[in-house]
Amino acid sequence: MSDEDEAINGTDPNQADTDGDGLTDGEEDQIGTDPLNSDTDYDSLSDGEEVSLGTDPLSDDSDGDGLTDDIEIEIDTDPLDADSDDDGLLDGRKYPPVPIR
Repeated sequence: MSDEDEAINGTDPNQADTDGDGLTDGEEDQIGTDPLNSDTDYDSLSDGEEVSLGTDPLSDDSDGDGLTDDIEIEIDTDPLDADSDDDGLLDGRKYPPVPIR
């Protein structure tokens, strides 16, 4: 990302990764995440973690099952498979709502 683009975006031209999430500001610009926010979708996983895991850093629920990606990782279901155990029920229907931390 050019210094001019960094100035427009409000990012730090002296740091490749202004928000410290493991993605450069240029990578964030390309995929549409916020280079000033390490967790664009507010699911407690950094944008860099999500890219590494293959989950969507722009959606807190990559598979659309009603459970956020961080909760799926915590309870050991697959954040990329809406029915992790293939029993015909979405993972979000099998687990009680998790209180907000």
